[in-house]
Amino acid sequence: MWSMSVLELRWAAGLRSRRRADTRYPFIIKRLSMIHYTGNSYVLAVRSFEPTLSFFTQVMELEQCPAPKGWVIVRSPKFVIWMGECPDDMLASETGCHSFFAYFVVEKVRELYEKASGYNGIQCSALRQADDTGMLEFSIRLPEGHGIMIGEDVKIV
Repeated sequence: MWSMSVLELRWAAGLRSRRRADTRYPFIIKRLSMIHYTGNSYVLAVRSFEPTLSFFTQVMELEQCPAPKGWVIVRSPKFVIWMGECPDDMLASETGCHSFFAYFVVEKVRELYEKASGYNGIQCSALRQADDTGMLEFSIRLPEGHGIMIGEDVKIV
């Protein structure tokens, strides 16, 4: 088994000595470039657009955008959701916990919870304080079973 001490690793990466860093351990990159993510997109397969689309536009206040045939796109300033029409595919509810696709962090989570829990066809869990993360959160099951967690970062009192 190959091993390298912390001192050797620092030396090879050029942190202790810039001399011969490339020749002794050429597989260690001296400088890593950071990838800058500029947004989030989610893709859902739905049998019918209407129930999920109306929830996204009416309750979550997302904007519907122009889309290619067979697709519906809704967006917020922070993310985009693509919904593809797949009338013969299985429902998301048939995949169990694998149907959850996003955790949205919002402001005014209580207000959104009230809107979502009163919306027809949507299942909401109880609003709860997550002790380990400090988030006030709830989960949603959309009409075809896609799951979303929604939370707000609040201080634990």
